[in-house]
Amino acid sequence: MATLRFLLLENKPLDIEKIQGALTKGEIDYELRTVDTCADVITAIETPAFDLILAAYALPGFGGIAALETAHDRCPNLPFIFVSASMGEELAIETLKRGATDYVLKQRLERLAPCVQRALR
Repeated sequence: MATLRFLLLENKPLDIEKIQGALTKGEIDYELRTVDTCADVITAIETPAFDLILAAYALPGFGGIAALETAHDRCPNLPFIFVSASMGEELAIETLKRGATDYVLKQRLERLAPCVQRALR
């Protein structure tokens, strides 16, 4: 199986490491590109080389909903999973209504690999 390419929208180094650890523990063969600004997101998704987007909900100066809308405008079929520490039930439902594929709480990263596998099917 080919190595999967993921785009991660995250600005906290510790959270990046935890996400990488969860993907590796889930035995997913992946390459990860991390970005944390609106301009970097736009540049990254204009390269049609990603299999999936993982995104924090809250980024300084660039929120998760804006990232979701930007991604869906440019690549509407690309799975988009929020990985958030502070997403309540109402907000999670709202992101799904707006087109997110799924969401995973950072406190429950053991769900990340199965969620990614499901999104890629």
